[in-house]
Amino acid sequence: MNLSDYTMMDDSFVLSRKGLIRKKESGPFEESFSTNTDGNASVSLANTEIRKLLEEDRMKQMKGVKQYIGRIFDGLDGEKAESVAGSTRMRSEQLYTQFLEVLHGRTNDAELFETIQDLIQTCTDTLDEMQTQSRRVYDRSGVSEDIQGLQMERNVWRLIYSLYRDRVIVQKEAMDCDDIPLGGSEKTIVEHLYASNSNLREYQLIVDWLELCSLEQTSVKKTIVEHLYASNSNLREYQLIVDWLELCSLEQTSVKNTNSTAFRSTRETVESLDPDAPVRERKPLHDFDVEDQQRLMRDNTNSTAFRSTRETVESLDPDAPVRERKPLHDFDVEDQQRLMRDVFLKIRQGRIEEAQSLCEHCGQPWQAAILEGWRLHHDPNYENTNSTAFRSTRETVESLDPDAPVRERKPLHDFDVEDQQRLMRDVFLKIRQGRIEEAQSLCEHCGQPWQAAILEGWRLHHDPNYEVLGGATEKAQIEGNPRRDAWKKFAWKMADSRLGDEYTRAIVGVLSGHLDSLMMLPDQSWMDLIWAYLKVQIDIRVESEIRDCSLKSYIAMPDGYWKGKVSLEQIFENISAHRSERIRREADDYMNTVVKYIILDNVADLMGNINEWLAREKLNGQTLRFLAHLVLFMRQIGRSHREDVADRVVKAYVEWLFTTKDPRLVAFYTATLPSDMQIMLFSKFLRQIADSEERQRCAEEAMKAGLDVGAIATITVRHILQEEDENTKISALEWLTFYPQHRAELLWQGNTLIRSLIAARKVEAVREAIEVIPGDSLEVLVQQFGTREDIPWREECAMKEYLCHKTYLAAIDGFNAWTHLFHKTRDLLYNILLFPDHGWLVDPECLDSVEISDKRDWELRAVQMDALRRLCIPEIVLLLHKVLHLSGEYRECIRLVDELASEQHQLYQLFPQHKLAEVLTKVAESSLALMNDKCDSWGFSTM
Repeated sequence: MNLSDYTMMDDSFVLSRKGLIRKKESGPFEESFSTNTDGNASVSLANTEIRKLLEEDRMKQMKGVKQYIGRIFDGLDGEKAESVAGSTRMRSEQLYTQFLEVLHGRTNDAELFETIQDLIQTCTDTLDEMQTQSRRVYDRSGVSEDIQGLQMERNVWRLIYSLYRDRVIVQKEAMDCDDIPLGGSEKTIVEHLYASNSNLREYQLIVDWLELCSLEQTSVKKTIVEHLYASNSNLREYQLIVDWLELCSLEQTSVKNTNSTAFRSTRETVESLDPDAPVRERKPLHDFDVEDQQRLMRDNTNSTAFRSTRETVESLDPDAPVRERKPLHDFDVEDQQRLMRDVFLKIRQGRIEEAQSLCEHCGQPWQAAILEGWRLHHDPNYENTNSTAFRSTRETVESLDPDAPVRERKPLHDFDVEDQQRLMRDVFLKIRQGRIEEAQSLCEHCGQPWQAAILEGWRLHHDPNYEVLGGATEKAQIEGNPRRDAWKKFAWKMADSRLGDEYTRAIVGVLSGHLDSLMMLPDQSWMDLIWAYLKVQIDIRVESEIRDCSLKSYIAMPDGYWKGKVSLEQIFENISAHRSERIRREADDYMNTVVKYIILDNVADLMGNINEWLAREKLNGQTLRFLAHLVLFMRQIGRSHREDVADRVVKAYVEWLFTTKDPRLVAFYTATLPSDMQIMLFSKFLRQIADSEERQRCAEEAMKAGLDVGAIATITVRHILQEEDENTKISALEWLTFYPQHRAELLWQGNTLIRSLIAARKVEAVREAIEVIPGDSLEVLVQQFGTREDIPWREECAMKEYLCHKTYLAAIDGFNAWTHLFHKTRDLLYNILLFPDHGWLVDPECLDSVEISDKRDWELRAVQMDALRRLCIPEIVLLLHKVLHLSGEYRECIRLVDELASEQHQLYQLFPQHKLAEVLTKVAESSLALMNDKCDSWGFSTM
């Protein structure tokens, strides 16, 4: 159950079906009802009727179960309320994307005002969803602010649509308007005036807009019980539990009714209900119908089953058993018990209205009345009164006609005064909302038709019978008041009088052009004052035109009437200097300021104020969204003043959109700025993107929006190259890899980064930077320019430098590979020479106890291994010397002789003389190289 079920609007209650306060509905019994599995519900229903009603009831119940469950749990507060409030704000944030979709869908300049209509509809749809969600939370303070802000924005878009559509389109069409012929009726004169006078049309459009805004801001009041439910969480929890239990009972009954054998027959039955149906269709009756027929037959034969063994009541009124002191008939007792059981079941399920309807339908309205007595008393007619007594402390009028207070010179009763004030306040509110016919209906409904007649006197007189051409046979109805001038003069004096209450004076004042009576009303808003001023200006202008163009002589209006004429600028100056501080604060509000300058059509001053707002404080995203689209609209209709301010607004909005990280939004609105600002702003956005896929998407959206992707990417890379982190710098080059036309700039920026990395001796970073640059970059550049001779000098230098860096990296990689290979080869050769356990291809020592089976094979093996040692060891020594000598390791070459002369391995024994001589010759060359390096022949320094 929602608290919205206990909400009062427009003096009528909108309540849940089990609310503590409700307005009783009148009408015949229409709803179906459920019962027990016996299939009997009342003393007046046959089984066929019961079955039909129960089937209808079950379908309605099952259809509403899900909706009812949602209503129950929507009332939970706490985390639920926070999540709903969060989803409401999230829904408002979707406006960023939705506004973009509207602009994408309307690309034709001729559809400008259709675009505004789409924006209005978007705001309306979002408002509907937000208001629906806000009803699920009890603390709506934050949500209400969002809703009120969006409502005001939607209203401003409506004003923009109305005024600028008239200024741009309608005024051009009205330039060819013909002069009004003399002798026309008041209505004809005013219609021509509206068609030809753009200022008057604008005044009327503004008034219509203000009335619509007032209509949509109808306040909602709470009763005592509503406030209790809103403030007491324990009570809400109790009610939620009760609702849940009632739902469980409702579902259980639905299941029973669905599964009951009383609803279905095991055989095919007749389709018609006429007496001959069983014979004609050759099908039996339903089980229920058979039981009804049998019961009727027993009743007609005076069966003992229908006779009571005791004396029963002779009357059937509710008090008969008590008055006659006799019981009901047994069947009546059973039926009554069954009815009461079904009534209690419906109350158990929280369907008390259905229980009352069941009692009335079964012929027991007194039972329905009993179920009405528990309801809480509430009289909305005295809701706002502070009086505590029904008697007046002074003598009051004795008659109730409208002129009694004046004729008898006595006041009305206090309650009558309060009722009259309340009625006049509601009547004025409806006039404020532009619903004058409803105001008249309200007066008639409250028994004051003379008030409705007063509201009729302002209408313009028009006799259409003078305009009918041809053979018209029927007389048309005359419109308006032929004595409107007399009515208006006396209405103006009535508004000027101090005798009536403030709202009565304001009602006739707004219809007769009396400004002071409208200015004296309490609790007025900034928009109320504008409406009052403009209503008077329209009235004065229309009255002046009628008196100038009509041949009829009119009663002169008081001089004070004509003094109410002021200009729009004076209106806003007077409101800004209002005595109420609240009004002055409202006048300085962002949206109200925008409304003011839109009405004045003063875009230059509007831009000046927006510039001050941007400089003074940080505006929120929703405000920036509205202002950005406003300046774009002004630019599109040619009313763009202060382009620098417009660019600042869009720039601020784009910077806010950075937080969404949506490149589509950022790119679209960035494209509306000057080219230099586009490059710097979108580059700033790109510097926040690190993921490769997102970078690719950003580049694509920028290209779709018509941005200079190459220049933006270049600026982005240049800014990032000024940072400290190497990985960030290297990653920045990726921005120039997405499109082939950026390869030249990629090489240029890549070379700049590589030079700094080489200077810092960061070879691995150089390798990573070169890997970012696609390997086909040089071929792509050659293809772009056709031949190498057509390549510009800058690109040619970048290509050559890139090749130089790649060559340098290849050399470093080769040297590193050779260094690794040198150390690995030297160690492998030493492993052969210094093989452990007596040396390479030398068997370990043989123990005397070991028996050798085939000494010949062992001797052959020993000879072969010794031969291999004599063959391979000298070659290995020569290879090792060559590796050491070529790598400049001359001292290692000298130490190699020590290894050969070592008695541990006795390698010198494996060398034939010519090989030994060759080794010594090689060592001598190494010794000579040492001496050339200013060392002695053993490698020691001689310095």
